Amino acid sequence: MFFDSELNSAKTMLGNIYNAFSETATKMWAYARCLPAPKQPPAALVIKTIAKLVDVAYLLLISKTRKLRYPGYTCDIKKPEVSWLAYNAFQRVLARKQSKYNTVLNWLKVEVKRLSVHKDISQGRVTLVTGV
Repeated sequence: MFFDSELNSAKTMLGNIYNAFSETATKMWAYARCLPAPKQPPAALVIKTIAKLVDVAYLLLISKTRKLRYPGYTCDIKKPEVSWLAYNAFQRVLARKQSKYNTVLNWLKVEVKRLSVHKDISQGRVTLVTGV
């Protein structure tokens, strides 16, 4: 319902996706913070997890199963938009905790910059959601 572009405006749908990623980033940070220092995930694992999260989120948003289960469901979104929203959400959350996440933040900056030249981003609707 939150991600259905038939029920919500594009700005609302994209905002809901961005907020979901922001909440996920906050929970990831909070969980990792509770772990003892030697058990905290290395930057490479955090990066791999964020990338996989984007892949899974996109597949869930556009899945045929969801469309069959909820007739009329439509999620008008492209993968670069999902990636851009996720990377910006994680960047915003982790930037507040900069010291432990420099490597991850640098990777996120590179990915956001790479995606920003993509037509769906540079001429698209996602920048309205995050204000970036």
